[in-house]
Amino acid sequence: MSQAETQAVPPFLWCGLPTTKLDDRSLARLGSVLDDEEHGRIKRLLRVQARRDAVAAHGLRRLLLASLTGRPAESFRFCADRAGGKPKAAGMPGVDVSLTHCDGYAAAAAIGMGGRIGIDAEPLNRDVEPELTVAMTVPGKKGVRGAPIVVRTMQEALTKAEGSGPALNVTRLEIDPCAPRLVAAPESFGDPACWRLERHHHAGFAVAIAMRLHTGR
Repeated sequence: MSQAETQAVPPFLWCGLPTTKLDDRSLARLGSVLDDEEHGRIKRLLRVQARRDAVAAHGLRRLLLASLTGRPAESFRFCADRAGGKPKAAGMPGVDVSLTHCDGYAAAAAIGMGGRIGIDAEPLNRDVEPELTVAMTVPGKKGVRGAPIVVRTMQEALTKAEGSGPALNVTRLEIDPCAPRLVAAPESFGDPACWRLERHHHAGFAVAIAMRLHTGR
């Protein structure tokens, strides 16, 4: 990455780990920083593995926020500003955070300086109907390894970063997964050129990160 590119990106962190290899002691450490509300929601998950994944993801979210802000991991509280909206760290303007967990994997991402961030992960071998992603892919750009699951994770990461939840019309997203970049999006995204997309393959999972750079407007 060049110096100019480095200066253009707000400080951000992300971390992911396969939870099937996570020992009980390490999982307990991640769970020890969660609050009662988080533990209550996680206990309602039916599958044991889903609960392990969720504990790890929520713990990572707190640890990343602690690294970004210097505050204790257990001090954060989360709330959404609208029904179905994205949870934010209360009292932390200019800081955004996102998490994901699925089938033995957990990850989180955090960004400062007024940026927005979203992260999503799926197993690379998961089947996705092509019609769910073809409308979001730039014509002639479908040869990326892992597609359509790579495109699907990018769409989900962008949706999380935008923050509107179910109200967002994802059919208006247009993604170039090879660049990768956002080509066109609903008005709530602002200028597509202000968004940065990253795709990673980690431990058999496709991981996508979407960041909106703060423009000062």
